[in-house]
Amino acid sequence: MRVACVYTDQNATSRQLADRCVSTADEHGIIVRRYPSVYWAHVPGVAAELGLALRLQPHHHTATTTTHCPAFRIANGLTHYQLYTECVAAGEPICIVEHDAVFLGPLPRPPSTGVLQVSSHRDGQTSDEWYQGATENGRHTPAGDPPDFTATGVIPHPFVKLVGTSGYIITPRAAAAMVAHIQAYGVAYADCVTAAIVGDLWLANPQPVEMRNQRTIPYYA
Repeated sequence: MRVACVYTDQNATSRQLADRCVSTADEHGIIVRRYPSVYWAHVPGVAAELGLALRLQPHHHTATTTTHCPAFRIANGLTHYQLYTECVAAGEPICIVEHDAVFLGPLPRPPSTGVLQVSSHRDGQTSDEWYQGATENGRHTPAGDPPDFTATGVIPHPFVKLVGTSGYIITPRAAAAMVAHIQAYGVAYADCVTAAIVGDLWLANPQPVEMRNQRTIPYYA
């Protein structure tokens, strides 16, 4: 299985975080390839080259509205799209992590279907507190009853979409479904991996990857 760390080559902080990500992966015998993200200033041109419409218009802010999205988030969406196409072409699963990811242990075996989340937005992941925080203000829709986090290994995902895209393993069929969806509806941010699109969603418990320092990055540097 390929493992790609998405980072912004034009951003010194992002490069440093990617180096840390690769270093922590090395400690667990995981080979991680640094994968340069589409740069935020290049979003319109790259989308045009890929033949993709922009579902939301890029702007130079950090808030997402019904019509506009931060340019750096759309750049991230374009980058994940590129990795989906690579996954389909290779015919094998790929693990995608963000530059602020830290590896805590080995990755689980890729699922045979769908997408397996290996990292989420918060520390203390796969806990009742994490679940309650993710459901606050209707931010995430539960897939069913509250999960039993005493069960370990690969468990059904408690939500109908991934909680962020800081770390996940996607299978070729699920990647093909994401490619078709983005081609049909346009590209925006990467956080749109849902069960309705890819089928099965899974969650690694405990999660072998943790997201750290995400709020220390100068978005438009």
